Amino acid sequence: MHATALVFPEVPDVLRALARHFPAAVVANADHDCLMRCLDHNGLGFDLVVDSETARCYKPDPRIFQWACDALSVPMSAAVMAGDTPETDVQGAQRAGLRAVWLNRDHRQWPGNLARPDAVIKDLGQLPGVLRQLV
Repeated sequence: MHATALVFPEVPDVLRALARHFPAAVVANADHDCLMRCLDHNGLGFDLVVDSETARCYKPDPRIFQWACDALSVPMSAAVMAGDTPETDVQGAQRAGLRAVWLNRDHRQWPGNLARPDAVIKDLGQLPGVLRQLV
């Protein structure tokens, strides 16, 4: 089911716009084949795909974020992670030294026991504006 999941409508346009200015990677807690099928199914391309199966660790482990930054030759302090899961995406990225954007499509409350993200967006279309402020 995950391999054929459809992305939200704004995702392809936003990724194309970002690709003109930034290297982009997927960092996912997923097995390689399933993730690649999903990306192919949606016609999405990235400079780098880092899956937990290949990296041999899962977010929030800082090594998976380090892997992506090293492969893209981007210092961790200059990288931004956008993700929808507070514990693995946001906190994992921040612990690794990246800035983190929480994609909160469902208008959830931030878990009170966690450090706040650097920014919050309601859909991926807001990410380019936030990146201009963060980088």
